[in-house]
This record gives sequence, C-alpha cells and structure tokens, in this order.
Amino acid sequence: MAIILSPKQRKAKKVHDLYQNVCRDHDAMKDIASFGLVRVWRNNAEKEISANRFGHILDVCCGTGKMTLSLAQNNPAAEVVGVDFSSNMICIANHHAKEKALNNVEFFCEDANELHFADGYFDCVVLSFGLAGIPDPVKFFEEMNRVLVPGGQIFILDYANPTDDRLKVLLSAGRSVMMPAAGLLLAGKGKDFLKMSLMEGDVPSVKEMCSLLQKAGFEHIGARAITGGMAVCCRAQK
Repeated sequence: MAIILSPKQRKAKKVHDLYQNVCRDHDAMKDIASFGLVRVWRNNAEKEISANRFGHILDVCCGTGKMTLSLAQNNPAAEVVGVDFSSNMICIANHHAKEKALNNVEFFCEDANELHFADGYFDCVVLSFGLAGIPDPVKFFEEMNRVLVPGGQIFILDYANPTDDRLKVLLSAGRSVMMPAAGLLLAGKGKDFLKMSLMEGDVPSVKEMCSLLQKAGFEHIGARAITGGMAVCCRAQK
C-alpha cells in the first residue's frame, strides 16, 4: 500500500533529498551567493555565543558543521553537539572534526523535531541559516525549548529581507543568479542550487520569527538587523 505523505512531510523529503545531493558544494555556494558575507556573519555570531561560556551547546541543522566546529574550538571546556537530517552532511562534518582532532564535539543524524536528548539537556541552542529547511517551525521551536534548561538561550542567524532596494537587488542577484550559475559551472548542479536559492529566500520575517519563538514558550526575545538588513540575529531565553 502506498504511503501518503502530508504537505509538511513532502516538503521535508524534498529538502532532505536536496541537501543530500548538494552537500559537498553547499558551503562554497553559500559563500559565493552572499559575496563572502555568510562567513563573516557566522564568525561574528560564534564570537557572541562563545562569550557566554555555555557548557552544553547544540548546533541544530548544522550542515557540514562549520558553526559547530568553530564553537567546539573556541569552547574547549564545553560539550558541543551538531545535529542534521542529512547523513551526507554529517559525514562531512565528522571528517572535518577528525582533521581538527577535536574531542569535545559530536554529530548526530536525526530529525530536529524529534531529538533523542533529555529535557533540559543544553544551555544553548544555535540555528544558523537553517530556517528555510524547516517544514514545521512551531514544532521545531517547541522541541528546541524542550531540550533547553530553564534560562537557556537560543541564537538564530539567518537571511532577512532588507528594506533598501539596492541591498535587495544585491541579495537576490547572489541567491538567484550567482549561486545557480556557480553551482552549474563548478558542480554541474545548477538546477539544485536554483531550488536552494529559492528556498533560502523564503524565510520568516523578523516579526514572524519572534512570534514563533513566543508561541513556543520563549521570552526576552530580541532581534537585530545585520549588514543593512540582509541578515538577522535573533536571541531568546527559555
């Protein structure tokens, strides 16, 4: 008997298959599409998070582990965990962890909506450039709330929609033109990266993000625009 998937399940499968296919070129394409800004934004966010000296950090939707490994390197006394639903991404992350000889980081391949960790296990959850791939944001943020200790914090870094028309054109050109073109020329996967660019352009607004966090039980929610609103950094507490 055929299995009938719900719209959210179909979206999750499409996103999963896409990330499985583009895993090896994903980071390079994101750098190209953002004119290198993604790397700057991620590094600045990591420094802000590390300044808090958290003991147990979860990097969810971690991809190839760029943020996870950086957090592990700069927080040697902390337990850092990366989670992603793409087994191919996790394989790459584990390879990089071995290259760096880090013993305070661990990666798991699993659904972020149904984590195996106990309630209140982490004191910090990080999500960087992963919102577009989440089919059910309400359920997702509720799960992040569950695994956080009371008073624990969530940090979100993602694309945003700038109000300046020039920045809108720049961001759109990077995502919808440069990423697919580079994906085609360098990896032979132009269509896949076009799909990714369209998906990553469809992220919740800052107001919607704050509303989702509030519904999931978070408080002291704050957000600030980065680089003229091309990206946003959001922080909230359980």
